[in-house]
Amino acid sequence: MSTLHDIPDGPVEELDAAALEDLIGVLQRHQIECEKTSRYSEAEATRKRLEQLRETEKGRAREELRTQQLAERLSVEEAHMNELQEFNEIWDKTMMEFEQHSQSLQQQLAERQMQDHLAYRDKLNREVQPKAPRWSRQLLNLRRVQETLGRQKQYADAARSKEQADLLELKEHEAWKTKRDKKIQSLLDQYTYKQQLEAAGLEQKSARRTELERLLQRYHNVRTQLEKQQHLIRQRMEKSLSYHGGCRSKSQSMSPVRRAALDDQTAVGCGTTARKAGGTNPVFGVAVNCAGQLVVLFGLIKGQEDGNDDGGSSVINLVGAFDWFLSPSQQELGIVMERCDFCLDDFICVINAVSDRLSRDESLRNSVNSAVDGKMKGQSWWVRLHSEEMLRIFAHACGALEYLHANMIVHCDVKLDNLLYHSASGSWKLCDFGSSRTVPALGEALKSTDRLVGTLWTAAPEVIRYGYITPACDVWSLGCVLWECGYLERPFNSRVLLAYQNKSVNLLEGPKRRPGTPLWIYSKQLLLLVKERMLVQKPELRADCSQMLATEFLPSKFPRGSLTVTAQDFASVWYAKQGIFTNVVEMRLIERLRWEHTTE
Repeated sequence: MSTLHDIPDGPVEELDAAALEDLIGVLQRHQIECEKTSRYSEAEATRKRLEQLRETEKGRAREELRTQQLAERLSVEEAHMNELQEFNEIWDKTMMEFEQHSQSLQQQLAERQMQDHLAYRDKLNREVQPKAPRWSRQLLNLRRVQETLGRQKQYADAARSKEQADLLELKEHEAWKTKRDKKIQSLLDQYTYKQQLEAAGLEQKSARRTELERLLQRYHNVRTQLEKQQHLIRQRMEKSLSYHGGCRSKSQSMSPVRRAALDDQTAVGCGTTARKAGGTNPVFGVAVNCAGQLVVLFGLIKGQEDGNDDGGSSVINLVGAFDWFLSPSQQELGIVMERCDFCLDDFICVINAVSDRLSRDESLRNSVNSAVDGKMKGQSWWVRLHSEEMLRIFAHACGALEYLHANMIVHCDVKLDNLLYHSASGSWKLCDFGSSRTVPALGEALKSTDRLVGTLWTAAPEVIRYGYITPACDVWSLGCVLWECGYLERPFNSRVLLAYQNKSVNLLEGPKRRPGTPLWIYSKQLLLLVKERMLVQKPELRADCSQMLATEFLPSKFPRGSLTVTAQDFASVWYAKQGIFTNVVEMRLIERLRWEHTTE
């Protein structure tokens, strides 16, 4: 008869897999023998020892599987790095050969462009309207008087009339020539800009970029497939190991992110948001096109994983992405993202609606006016963003764009709908990377094959007309957002932008405040920055995000009786379960404005 003391009691870690399996078999037989002979205390000790050995066996199996899968991933990474190194060597050699012939090519290109430039100038001089001056009625009358006096032999008066007519003709001719030369020069500047892009050798770099994206896509496919296979292997192993320890629950077998999403009743749909009040870790899912969101996975999420980031929380002004998965049809990519409260477009729409209601309802306006001690004058019933909120939107959006541009990513669709407010952190966050593009290097343009990337009324002129994408495009779009926040209207009319896209007009004039709209009541330095460093037609004249963040703004004093709201004020009256504002939301915001001024 064997006892527990007869079984070896050495360190379990030193045993190999076969010895450990033999030891488990011995203990199982000993446990059965103890049950038959009614030695229950010894059977209990044997059972505990068996559980300990089985846990050790499970841990060893998990560690072996983890080591094996890690080695497989490292082999994929190594193969990718070797392929990437080979790719760079081939292209470095190609670029070296290209540079050897670049001088002669540049000279030929310069000569051809000079000839084209001269031919285009001659064409403009021949065809640009008006080809001849259009004389004024005053000049034509003077010429008729001159001829009449000459026929009447009044030569002295005719000479004086001729002198006056000559001076006026010279003045009108100079004005016509100046206006025509300015129009021709504007067309020549656009033509020169296109020639500069042509001379930059974009075709060679574009070919390299396309092949690099194909290489990254192939690496992504291999890695994704490997992760799926390893996940299935881990699931099978857990089921096998749970044979003795009981089955695991469904909530334990899924990833923590997906479990949090299910606990918070998150819906994953095309552009829909499911919200639940009182959640500690709310998230929402957005289904988007796989190709459009590739830049997010490789440019941001992968970069944060390589830098041991905790899911994007360090980038506070970008909506965090927690997890992603492919749809059953493999055609869409679901991304589990951080849930925010509302977008800036909702905020501005409600502000406009409340202002319109106050302008139409005299009794309501008087009730608010009584709360501010009758200080409302003129158009002060316009509800405006608070100055601190305006600067917060500017700073947070610039911070998000600075991070994207540092990672060679252009958002391409900065607008009110894509700036979301996160009340827990009190910050504005940029979202929706479906239109984003990677650029080869800062300062170099990327030619898009799409007719229009982003949204028409916030797209930069070079994107609308030519499809050229640079980080300066986001600066223009942010300027449009700030203009609409300040004046409560868009800076450019859609018909003007369509005419510019169709080449009916050749120049976009700077935005101007339309009569009847509210005045700019924020920092004058911010307005100057928007007009002279952001909403300028030439991309090279726009400021970058780091320069804008370094700008200091003097505090502005609001007119007495101004009605201002912050994002936190709006968050307190906004219905989280509604996608659009209602009359109830408007009235709640008016009540809050009245209450704030009453408590002051």
